[in-house]
Amino acid sequence: MKSWIHSGLWVLVVGLSVGMNAKEVEKKAKIEIKKAREISRKPLPGTLFQVLAQTETPADQQLNQIMTLSVELVSHTKETAGAREKWKLTTFDAKMPAHKHGMVVKSVVETKEAGKWSIAPVKLHMRGHWVLEFTFENGTQTQVITQDLHVP
Repeated sequence: MKSWIHSGLWVLVVGLSVGMNAKEVEKKAKIEIKKAREISRKPLPGTLFQVLAQTETPADQQLNQIMTLSVELVSHTKETAGAREKWKLTTFDAKMPAHKHGMVVKSVVETKEAGKWSIAPVKLHMRGHWVLEFTFENGTQTQVITQDLHVP
């Protein structure tokens, strides 16, 4: 919490010193304080990568809200340099197996840069057990990563 306060104060001081008005500074401070929350980290089979999915929507606010997921291939080894560019996140879906249906919105996967994507809109419209499904391709392989998620 202390670092969030320091971050907000820093944005305020810097913003005012470069001539931003108070509303612009306040808006930027809120953005700086918002932290992404990890909702999934799974290995991509046959690679040294992990698929990291995050959202800025708090767990207690995920029900029936439009969210954006940030997805990234991460690795802590140098052997993955250049390999990240070969993989593409091609599709995303979220399903409720017990109810035999998915979301009421169609998500779009947008490439941000090599190994990083944004998925929106994501709307988990019912409480309960959801399965997030990420499909990756690299030209010769297809890998499907699933993640269980409980929406309170």
